[in-house]
Amino acid sequence: MQLMYFTEQPMSTYPADEGLKFGATALMFSNKYFDPVAGSRLYNEYIEHYIYAEEMGIEGFMLNEHHNAPFCMQAKCNIFASILAAVTKKAKIILLGNPVIPTSRSTRRSTAPRRSGRSMTMSRPRPALPAAPTITGC
Repeated sequence: MQLMYFTEQPMSTYPADEGLKFGATALMFSNKYFDPVAGSRLYNEYIEHYIYAEEMGIEGFMLNEHHNAPFCMQAKCNIFASILAAVTKKAKIILLGNPVIPTSRSTRRSTAPRRSGRSMTMSRPRPALPAAPTITGC
């Protein structure tokens, strides 16, 4: 068994009354309420949380992404994973819900050589979707 760390990395500084007024904070909630200064501070705090988690014995990190949702600031977990790979020493990094090209394999590993010798695993929890139809006659 491995001990992993996961957090949604919420954007905790948006005006809650606006979320209540809108009625939901997933998908359609306007990003005009995103404060880039507060977001930068939070991203740095989350990086410190991951570094501390590894120091305390956590063996890996799970990252996921959501788009335009204050409960998760990860719009591209690949980018955050690359930052974690640079600032941590040995923890495994798992990307959940990361879009991948549909293949017959349920997971893939990066084949690029890494200074740390670790690999990144990207998991696709659902079966691959059928190929999109081709548009012709344009």
